[in-house]
Amino acid sequence: EKLSSRIIGSSERISLVGHTDSKGPEDSNMNLGKNRALAIFNILVSKGVSKDQVDVSSMGESLPVASNNSESGMNENRRVELKILEQK
Repeated sequence: EKLSSRIIGSSERISLVGHTDSKGPEDSNMNLGKNRALAIFNILVSKGVSKDQVDVSSMGESLPVASNNSESGMNENRRVELKILEQK
């Protein structure tokens, strides 16, 4: 709610980047990462954020933040990173 209220009517943009662990084929993980980002995109749009203000992409398994050798590490790598970008 707070994020959508901030973005609606502003010149700011949102970048959503989906990430995965290293399980499964690389191309499947790219799709999974994008689907994760799209899930957040759909929530924001349902709250009134313009589709034109949100960029969606995936890095798949290519940028882990933790080791994929443990379940806790894999859980950390399954994420969507959100950045607010200011328009100049």
